[in-house]
Parts: sequence; C-alpha cells; structure tokens
Amino acid sequence: TPGAGLFEVAGGSPSGNAVQAVVDVDSGSGFDDVATMDFAPAATLAADLGGTTADTVLTCSGDSDLDLVETGSLAAIGAEFVRVDQIDLKGKTVTVGRGCLDTLVSAHAKGDAIVFFDDHTASDLKQYAAGDSVSADLLTITGSGQLDMFDAPTDVVQFDSRAVRPLRPANVTVAGT
Repeated sequence: TPGAGLFEVAGGSPSGNAVQAVVDVDSGSGFDDVATMDFAPAATLAADLGGTTADTVLTCSGDSDLDLVETGSLAAIGAEFVRVDQIDLKGKTVTVGRGCLDTLVSAHAKGDAIVFFDDHTASDLKQYAAGDSVSADLLTITGSGQLDMFDAPTDVVQFDSRAVRPLRPANVTVAGT
C-alpha cells in the first residue's frame, strides 16, 4: 500500500550493565511487549558538526560497540540519516555520507547521539497508515531485572506517508550553474 508504514526502533545502551531492551508498543489498544532487541552501537558527537555535505567527519565520544559498525551501514543523528564510509577506532572518528535516504543535511551539536542502527532494530511488524500514531517504550534489561514501563520514557511516532514522497532534490543547477 503506497501510504503504509512500518514501525521500527533502535537504541543505544543507556548504561554499561544494560544488555537488551523489551520493546513495548501501544498502537491504540494498550501496551504490548512486541520484541526483545539488542542495543545498537552508539556514540555522542565530541564536537559540533556543520550543516553542509562537506562536513563528513564525526568525532565520537562515549562510544559503545563502535567496533561492530560496518562500512556502508546507516546511522541516525537526530532526524538525519548518514551512511558510514570509514571508521577510525583509534582516532574515534567516523567518516559519513550526509543526508541519506530522504533526509536533509543539518547541523548537529556536541553531545548529540549517533545510533548505528542497520542490523540492530526491532519492529511490531504491523502495517500503519498515514495519520496513525504509535507509542513505544524501551524497557531496559540489566542483571538486576527489567525497567518498569512506568519508569520508561514514552516516544510517540506519527505516520505521515514518508515512503511515497519523492526524494529531495540535490545538486540542482540552472543553466549550468
């Protein structure tokens, strides 16, 4: 269906003792546990990142499992998707292609999260239409138990037919300039 969407979630580990998370989803009839997911590799920006396609080197800090990130995989910084082109584990830098899929290149501040999500997502595998909304909690699992759903922050996703929108124009020129 052209306007259909799929809910998919990824997240970095919130602490060193978190091993997985239960994905709790409410699509209108109450929260249900729909999946258990492994955390995605993640980091934070150690410096501001400019808002141009020339700003391609991310300096990372607070990284978790950066050694699991593969060249060619996708990551998210806020609402912008980036493609991983090169990783320097010693220098803690990641070179990326900016504004991937249908996202726009934008500036990001020091401390913003980077989630390398390609192989580390979970879904309720339900189809949603434009206008539908889904609430989701990630209930962290540690050696001492699972986070109670009432202690977890809830994110709300509003579906808006993103998949049927055309890709943004790029490198547009008029009369060769």
